[in-house]
Amino acid sequence: NFEMEKQKIHDEFNVQRAKMKELFLQKEAECLKLSAQIDALNHEVSEMKSQLYIAKLNNETELINQKKRSQEEITSLQQLVQETIEELAVCKSELEKLKTENSEFKGLATAHQDAPTLAPVLSHVRKTLARKLGADSSVCDNLDDSMRKAQEDAEVLRSLVVPLEEEIKALKEKLRKTDEELQTYQMAAGKYLSVYPVAKTIDVEKCVATEKEERLAGLQDNKSMQTANFLECVMCKNYEMKLVLTQKKTVENEDFNRRLQKKLDDAHGMLKKEAALRRNLEEQWQEKREEHKKHAQNLAEQVKKSEMGLLKLQNQFLETKSVMSTQLCQVVVERQCVNTHIENLQKDNEFLSGKYLQTSDDLINQKIDLPNDVAELQELLLKQHDEFIRARVGYEYELRKNLSYMDEAQLLRVKLENLSLTKEERDKKHQFQINSLEDRLKTILLSQQNIEAIKEEHEKREMSLSKQLSELRVFNIELTTTNETLEKANAELRGRVKILQDELATSEQVQKDFVKLSQSLQMNLEKIRQAETEVRWQDDDDVDKCPTCNAAFTVTIRKQHCRHCGVIYCEKCLTKFVPSGLRKKPARVCDICHTLLVPHTAPYFSRAPPQSPT
Repeated sequence: NFEMEKQKIHDEFNVQRAKMKELFLQKEAECLKLSAQIDALNHEVSEMKSQLYIAKLNNETELINQKKRSQEEITSLQQLVQETIEELAVCKSELEKLKTENSEFKGLATAHQDAPTLAPVLSHVRKTLARKLGADSSVCDNLDDSMRKAQEDAEVLRSLVVPLEEEIKALKEKLRKTDEELQTYQMAAGKYLSVYPVAKTIDVEKCVATEKEERLAGLQDNKSMQTANFLECVMCKNYEMKLVLTQKKTVENEDFNRRLQKKLDDAHGMLKKEAALRRNLEEQWQEKREEHKKHAQNLAEQVKKSEMGLLKLQNQFLETKSVMSTQLCQVVVERQCVNTHIENLQKDNEFLSGKYLQTSDDLINQKIDLPNDVAELQELLLKQHDEFIRARVGYEYELRKNLSYMDEAQLLRVKLENLSLTKEERDKKHQFQINSLEDRLKTILLSQQNIEAIKEEHEKREMSLSKQLSELRVFNIELTTTNETLEKANAELRGRVKILQDELATSEQVQKDFVKLSQSLQMNLEKIRQAETEVRWQDDDDVDKCPTCNAAFTVTIRKQHCRHCGVIYCEKCLTKFVPSGLRKKPARVCDICHTLLVPHTAPYFSRAPPQSPT
């Protein structure tokens, strides 16, 4: 019976040892899983860093390209400004040429031409001036139209922005509500994660405590009931049932924990990706905002320059108008003077040409009424002779005048031909210049339309980017909250890992202690089995060392026998006493015998693991 009880105790110890081994393996598996999760998180962090570096490089390249584009636009605008300045210089030179031509025509008019000859020249000058001033006024009208269009576009954009801002506010309120719900869910998950490891450690501690209590109870019962039959322990069955239930609970909790961990990892990855996208979009929005500001400043400067040029052109127009009005007044006065001078010359000419004398028809039809007196005849002859002289002088004067007029007419014809040729050449030059100026004006208008279209596109982009920025800010708030919750969960998981590592270290130490205890118990059981077949009382000559501390026996360290089992120990190892006999005389016993003889005391291996006996 005693050997059967020993065998049952040995079997129970082996079962408990196997269970402890299973618990140890489970702990090791959990630690390996946690280490794998930590490695995966570190790998994700490294990947996110590489993605951030790539995004930074892309942003830098985009910045360089946008700077190049802005530089090209600035150079094109500078070329347009230079062309307008050159056109102004050409207009000034043309005005000076027209002034010189006007002065030349005035000189010709004062010299020999009649009033009707100046009229076409003046009309041509007026037409050219009207064309040029009309072109300038058309440019001014185009600028005014462009400013009006810009104001109307700004009003339309304002009308679009107001409802968009209201929609953004409504979306922000919805996002706040969803954020509050997400925070409540994460707080509940965090509470569960914080409670789960504590419950698990409490279950493990309960299991270890129950194992120790059952082991001690089994030893005490075995010692007190050596002669009785050993019955099956109800506590062991209850313990097995509890252990099965706890294992099921741990499996379920581990599955739930894995699901939550996967969700947390997914949320963490999404948070990192969205944070990177938000940073990239913020940087792009800031860059484009700066570009739009620069472009708007350039456009404002161009508008100011065009306004200044328009004012200058208006001033020049007023100056030229005043100058031309004064010149026209002077021409009118000079024309009147020329007309009076021509009338006087015509009167002199008529007088000299004998207009007031009798004509040849009058002389033919005149009756010849000669006087009878010689004196009267002489007087009549003298009158006729005087009139003949006058007529001869007038005739000769008219001949000379006709010759001079013929020469002057020939010279004037040559001059007119030269003037017509020069006029045609100048007209061709002016027409070519007008065509070139019209082409330039068309190109300027096209460039202005392109600039307005680009401006509208930039404004639309700015609106879309502002909308994206507001959405990203809201999303940033959400991501920061989720990041904080995930960081808290990560800190809790790290605490759990640390606790599990500590538990693993303690369980390893307990396992080592159990191994030592099992070895010592097996050795003691072997000794007890051998004691049944041998004499218990050891001879002094058979033992040289203490079986517990391995100290060699000398004169100072004497041999002492255990009064129960007869084994020899040193005085330091044999310190326990047990009352024996009717007089209750104290007898020295070893630690093993003390635990067997005194059932209500703690066993010898409860304070420190026993040393393996040699």
